[in-house]
Amino acid sequence: EPGDQETWTITVEGERKEKVEAEMVLSMYDASLDAFLPHQWSMSLYPSTLSTLQVYSTAPGSSHYRGLSYHWRQNYRDVPARRYRDINAYGYFPGGGYYPGLRGGEVYKNMDGEVRMEAMDGRPSAVPAAEADSGASLKKDAVEVVQETKSEQPEVTPSVRTALDETVFFYPHVKTNENGELTFEFKMKEGLTRWKFQALGHTKALAYGLTQEEVVTQKQLMIFPNPPRFFRERDTISFQAKVSSLVDSPLNGQAKLSILDAFTNEDVSGKWGIKNNVQSIQLATKGSSPVSWELHVPDGWVRPVKYQVIAAAGDFSDGEESMLPVVTNRILVTETLPLPMKAEENRTFVFTSMLTNTSSTSKNHIYTVEMTTSPAWYAVQALPYLMEYPHSCAEQIFSRLYANSLAKHIVDQKPSIKQMYETWRLTESDELSSNLEKNEELKSALLEETPWVRDAMSETQQKKNIALLFDENRMQLEGKEAVNQLRQMQMSSGGFPWFPGGRDNWYITQYIVEGFGHLGKLGVHIPEADRNDIVPNAMRYLDDRMVEWYNELKEKEAKGKIKMEDHHIGGMQVHYLYASSFFPELKHRKEIDEINGYLQSQMEKYWLKHGMYDQGLMVLVNHRMWPGNTLSADILASLRERTIFHEELGRYWKMNGGFRWNEAPIEFQSLMIEVYQEMNVGQAETDELRVWLLKNKQTTRWKTTKATASAIYAMLSHPDSWLESVGVVTVTLGGKKVIDDDTQGEAGSGYVKRTWQGSEIQSAWSTIDVSNPNRHIAWGSVYWQYWEDLDKVKTGQEDNPLKVTRQLLKVQETNTGEVTSPADYDQLKVGDKILVRLVIETDRAMEFVHLKDLRASGFEPSDVLSGYRWGSGLGYYQSTRDLATHFFIDYLPRGKFVVEYPVSVAQAGSYSDGLATLQCMYAPEFSGHTEGNRLAATW
Repeated sequence: EPGDQETWTITVEGERKEKVEAEMVLSMYDASLDAFLPHQWSMSLYPSTLSTLQVYSTAPGSSHYRGLSYHWRQNYRDVPARRYRDINAYGYFPGGGYYPGLRGGEVYKNMDGEVRMEAMDGRPSAVPAAEADSGASLKKDAVEVVQETKSEQPEVTPSVRTALDETVFFYPHVKTNENGELTFEFKMKEGLTRWKFQALGHTKALAYGLTQEEVVTQKQLMIFPNPPRFFRERDTISFQAKVSSLVDSPLNGQAKLSILDAFTNEDVSGKWGIKNNVQSIQLATKGSSPVSWELHVPDGWVRPVKYQVIAAAGDFSDGEESMLPVVTNRILVTETLPLPMKAEENRTFVFTSMLTNTSSTSKNHIYTVEMTTSPAWYAVQALPYLMEYPHSCAEQIFSRLYANSLAKHIVDQKPSIKQMYETWRLTESDELSSNLEKNEELKSALLEETPWVRDAMSETQQKKNIALLFDENRMQLEGKEAVNQLRQMQMSSGGFPWFPGGRDNWYITQYIVEGFGHLGKLGVHIPEADRNDIVPNAMRYLDDRMVEWYNELKEKEAKGKIKMEDHHIGGMQVHYLYASSFFPELKHRKEIDEINGYLQSQMEKYWLKHGMYDQGLMVLVNHRMWPGNTLSADILASLRERTIFHEELGRYWKMNGGFRWNEAPIEFQSLMIEVYQEMNVGQAETDELRVWLLKNKQTTRWKTTKATASAIYAMLSHPDSWLESVGVVTVTLGGKKVIDDDTQGEAGSGYVKRTWQGSEIQSAWSTIDVSNPNRHIAWGSVYWQYWEDLDKVKTGQEDNPLKVTRQLLKVQETNTGEVTSPADYDQLKVGDKILVRLVIETDRAMEFVHLKDLRASGFEPSDVLSGYRWGSGLGYYQSTRDLATHFFIDYLPRGKFVVEYPVSVAQAGSYSDGLATLQCMYAPEFSGHTEGNRLAATW
């Protein structure tokens, strides 16, 4: 019975008479997961002199000695593995015969006759033990646990199953007792499915034993809901379920669906348009019956909900409850206005975008004013964004380490800020943590697709959740986890890929080394064990790349193709010097001294031919590595002459954002703040650079993790006086003071934030009067968020060098194979196989491009395993999530490319098709997106 407390005993038998010590490893998980990736323990320790080397395409394999293996790495260089579609997808079965494909519930034929495959919907039907045994991959007896629930009352109150985890337990080390028996207890999860139990035992002498069994959790009456992965606002969708009976007689009963607000547990079924949430069911002897309800997701509903399905017939009942996120069908537009204030200054700001807005379909969402006398607060406030970013590429894993290390440093060095976080943490409120913090998958979905949910919570709860990110135990744990992930991603050569499975990336490796250098400059302590293996190995890789580059130049010179005295130094070489300048104590290859000398002469001769970012790096490189050289002062003087000063925007350079890592304005401005401070430029002029940096901060974060990390470094390197707050900055909206002397600021930071929602927002608030009574600079910002229909937002792709188009293709099986044709958006059928085709077009090469395709709520992805892919001339990392499929392209050449992935129509109804967005992550102002459509699917 699902949810029962179980006690199991395993008897371990052996031929030896004396006592021996043994260890056991036990696991139990949902057997349907094997449909995605089979998992079966095996162990073979018999020695043999036979050695075989296996090579798959360009990827090296292993030499095997009947179970004991070592990796062959002589003269080995990491290269990407190319994977092609398996030949089985075209209808050939290697064991003989033919099958139409391994899709859910389909049939294939082999030499033993006809066999029905398990449904690949993640929830195989529970069947009687005898039938379950016939489909087991290992011919073992399945254990059937059946418990009847009988009652004298005609009305049955079913227990609702909520513990739907896919893993029951994993015990890595369990010892036997003196009788060779192992007894362990566990509580069975509440999913109705088949479970796979595995056990592995071994002694110190490597005697071992294996066993594998299957367990079925089922009830006499069962309900199997088939919910979508999420709901989308204004969708109409058919919520489906199947009711099954194992009773030897027909049953008549009822099935009920309830939709509950996840935060309040209020029944909102009526608001969701369920006209008849109780339906009659008739079940034949040991039969099944489908049941469905039509849902209408309300306009404006962006809170997560719970679904609760219950079935009762005769003396039997069953129920299931789980949570689903709700995402919006409208786009949230954010308009921002920074409020930079000089010492003892009074200013009036005009919110032009709000003043000129005349759209009849826009709907106010949130208006926020934030003000602080501590600019470092913006950096502190941006740290959670680095910690929560969901994608596990090398750069962002390091960003988590960077953020955790900085957060811990701030907490240790700034007692006032530590006191502030402690106050927030102890605030008594569990409104948000009960759902978002305990349900990691839901939290991820909400933060990725509906980040405004947390902002809509109370101010107290928002502060508490930010404070949770600064919990010392959490910071220490996540910091260690990030270090371990970096170690695992670092290749044998010392380099890092952008995403696992990709090729080593020269720039990403240098960026990580640079980041460790920044932490050291700020005095942030990273245990030596965390750096002594990562940074030296990475520098060894970088040295190898430089030696290869230098030797290639000399070979070309020997062939008469080039002259060494000509201009050959590039941005990567300059950045290499910058990254290595943080670690003068590290030993390098003997060739590096010669190369560095060559690079120094190249900089002296050709620095004017380089962009401003490279020139900024050259200032620091020459100042650190060759302090007697006057080149640093010359380049800095040139850079200062090219600055632009604006009363409101501060001091900056005219730099059009490009598509490469050294053409990013935020990173360049952050670099120049570092240059100004290290070269002892006046503090007032340096502060003017920070004004422009904060001008580019939108809402509560910078646009990318790399920009955020750079800006945090620049902001936290200012004098400590910026952390002090004296008087409250007065803010007046529409003639009414909303922040004044009576407003209590946060301890240490002086941070004040006021938020208004929806109907509270007034058009007169487009004018903001601010007064700063302090003798030092104060900072603030206003941001206005409003909803707009997707079809009202222009794509702006005509003049954009980065374009994306989206098309749905219907896949049909024919005698000659699969045939695709444009899908009719109004005539889809449940069960249709759809191919989503995304066409990317760019007129120039770009680096680090992110393609995100929002999925319709009625679609179910077929390709669920994330990993590196190759196709259409592109290499990219594909990540499938509940709400969208993400593609990360580390290099996008000039031209047109096609990216495809399959989905299936899983629910009937009328729902939005979502939106595909494409963005260069290091030049986010260049992006494109498709227009949305609506779909209609029937049975």
